[in-house]
Amino acid sequence: MLHTFRLSNGLQVVLYSMTSLRSLHLRLSTKGGALVEREGKNGVAHFMEHMVVQGIPSFPNVQALSSFAEGLAGNYNAYTSQLTVSFAMTVPFLHVKDAFRVA
Repeated sequence: MLHTFRLSNGLQVVLYSMTSLRSLHLRLSTKGGALVEREGKNGVAHFMEHMVVQGIPSFPNVQALSSFAEGLAGNYNAYTSQLTVSFAMTVPFLHVKDAFRVA
């Protein structure tokens, strides 16, 4: 079942429930990427991708974030596409509250 709504700060949230699965996949995306970069600013989106992973206040460095995700039996990834810069994390469902510590 697909459910979409907007938070008071303007953030759009899209939820898709698959009751047969017992994991959570969290993805945060923002407009960015090669197709929306201005001339002379090539690479800014890719740099922003790295800053997303290294700029999470709860985790002072990438090693801390990796240890956290692996400790939950999960994984994370950050990537840049043509139109977005994204951070994604997948964890077993029993660690849902923990996974939101990265948001």
